[in-house]
Amino acid sequence: MLRLCHQNVPMTDADADACIEEVRLEHFHTWLEQAQIRPSEILHLKGFGGNVPSFFDKEAVTEASRSSLLVWDGDELKETSFTRLIPEYLKSGESRRVVAFRINDSIDSFKASWKEVAAAHPGRIAVVPVDLADLMSRLRRYEAAMKDIPPGRQKFVMLGRLAIEASGAKQVVALGGGSISQKEAELSCGEDTGECMTGSIHPEFKSVFHVVNSLSAGFSRPQNVLLSAFPMGPRFFFS
Repeated sequence: MLRLCHQNVPMTDADADACIEEVRLEHFHTWLEQAQIRPSEILHLKGFGGNVPSFFDKEAVTEASRSSLLVWDGDELKETSFTRLIPEYLKSGESRRVVAFRINDSIDSFKASWKEVAAAHPGRIAVVPVDLADLMSRLRRYEAAMKDIPPGRQKFVMLGRLAIEASGAKQVVALGGGSISQKEAELSCGEDTGECMTGSIHPEFKSVFHVVNSLSAGFSRPQNVLLSAFPMGPRFFFS
């Protein structure tokens, strides 16, 4: 149960932790229903964990603010990361909420990173702990398609894919993201409508991944648009 959190009231670390609601994966669909959030109102935010230029911050927040719920893959808050946009998203409307999917052996560090934001926006941040063993068991489903991803990074592809399947979202904003985000798009493409096979990029993905490549190459300002809405595969809820 989420305890009440109040901004400008002194809190212990335990109180601050309690400002972040934990939602079990098998209850996430019910949580969405109780919050009256439809998949069409959900947007996933992705990107590089550092050295992200601020050229597109305003456009990214504007695009994200069209949604009621923002989901990300549990990255910690850093000023040089795409995660710096999450507090700005929360400030853009009192009804907006955010949910992170995070591997469950690092929930404490996640809460420590986000506790100040959670205290400033009480009741609006949640985390879905994901069991690493369960996550890796899902990898067998994609074993052939994952051969080009280093073993130590495959769990992050699976985490992002799981979050998208669980939410049923069709919208993604990416500030870069590299091979992890690209592989997620490839897997989604292969499962969407059969129009493209795993390992290829659906035409609607190209504007996002051109920017990924440009940022990776160190260009001062990518020339293509940053934001793109693209199909992310079928709705898949856990019960």
